[in-house]
Amino acid sequence: MIKRTIFRPEMKKIIPISCTIALLLLALFSCNQFPDENNSAVDIRVSTDSISFDTIISQYGTTTQSFRIINPTFQSLVIKNITLGSGQNTFFRLNIDGNPVQSMSNVELMAHDSIFVFVEATFPEMDVDSICFQLDSVVITAADQTQVVRLWTWSQDVIRKSGRTKAGEVWDGKRPYLIRDSIEIPFGEKLIIKEGTQVFFHQNAYLKIVGDLVVEGTAEQPVVFQGDRFDKTIFGDDYETAPGQWAGLVLYPFSKGSKIDHAIIKNGTFGIWAGAIGYPELAEIEISNTVIKNQSYAGLVSFGAKVNCSNTFFADSYTCILLYNQGEYNFNHVTINNNYSHAVREAGSVHVSDYFDYKGIRYNGEFGGITFNNSIIYGNIDDEFTMNVLNAKSIPVRFQSTLLKLKNEVELTEYVRKSNLILNVNPLLVNGETENFMFPDTLSPAIDQADVHVAQLFPLDIFGNSRTNDGQPDMGAVEFQK
Repeated sequence: MIKRTIFRPEMKKIIPISCTIALLLLALFSCNQFPDENNSAVDIRVSTDSISFDTIISQYGTTTQSFRIINPTFQSLVIKNITLGSGQNTFFRLNIDGNPVQSMSNVELMAHDSIFVFVEATFPEMDVDSICFQLDSVVITAADQTQVVRLWTWSQDVIRKSGRTKAGEVWDGKRPYLIRDSIEIPFGEKLIIKEGTQVFFHQNAYLKIVGDLVVEGTAEQPVVFQGDRFDKTIFGDDYETAPGQWAGLVLYPFSKGSKIDHAIIKNGTFGIWAGAIGYPELAEIEISNTVIKNQSYAGLVSFGAKVNCSNTFFADSYTCILLYNQGEYNFNHVTINNNYSHAVREAGSVHVSDYFDYKGIRYNGEFGGITFNNSIIYGNIDDEFTMNVLNAKSIPVRFQSTLLKLKNEVELTEYVRKSNLILNVNPLLVNGETENFMFPDTLSPAIDQADVHVAQLFPLDIFGNSRTNDGQPDMGAVEFQK
């Protein structure tokens, strides 16, 4: 259970007093257009009764939100006071009609006019592991009428990291980790990240893996890699689902023992970048029980690596798997469901090329093998598997017991070995209890269609459910529960 600590500054006692009908009518039909400071028929209104911010990292500023104070009557009035309920003992800030203040008095408001009140906040570190609930209010007083707009949000202390990790360093889930620029796992060193840990990255920040990264999440407490914004973009989208909020995990060719198990890697430019352009050495990594989604470039992009990936979801990225030049890639019980909507996709969810052009130089090579077993590759364009080929023999691709959306079957005929391939059939994936997983529907054609021998090598699905109990395993990362 997550502990929550409440920080609530003392607020003024507020007793709203209703205006009488007679006095209201008097105000409406009065010929007096001058500001009235004492008329008890004053009827100020506010455009909202509360403003909330998403969780804010300590020492980060919130976005700016606003509300209006409205005079709906036919006469001008004077607002006696606009102030924060906690006075000076607060971390919230006001800007009233362009003036940065904590409070403002004797504000004239013309008939049928309004003023804007802008609200921001910055919270110091509270030195607690729990999320802190922050509460205040804006109190507006005119004559004997009072309006209150409640302000509330949460703040979260973090552990800030930069430079290089130390030998034997272990990150746990007590507090999130914040990477503002980048951090490097040095050659020969290992960083272990325990279950339930959250790692936040600032814009363009990345994790440089020269040594080894070992992620030890669980189904109940995955390790989460994501950006450091939790509010909304200027377009109203949630930053937590908007792609391109940070760079990604960069796996250098010297890394040979990296393992990622039960992780969520989201809203970056790329989830995992493996290998280096023109470098013959292959990085090595195992990825299992993981979700990689909402990437503006690619979920996994490789210029040369040995990748074993199982029980993993790729979703809603410009490209989910992008493989260049060289490497050996085995994907088993992988689900790709790509409905990326932030740009027009030109390549499939899986794109393979035996060359890469960079600064006028063409780098080309040969793959050791690319295999998809018991997997689902589907999305919102016609061809979800695409290739750029200089040498037909350089890309040995095999699909076994896989559901694939592919309008142009010529590439399969010329370059790909296949068995039990289901083409252009909707896998009928439905949302589960969380946004991270897509489950096969009752009528999904992927049910009972996986190769038994491959399934025996991966007997449990991403949730730990058995694939082999009924002797008829399903394609994809999730076994349908009958």
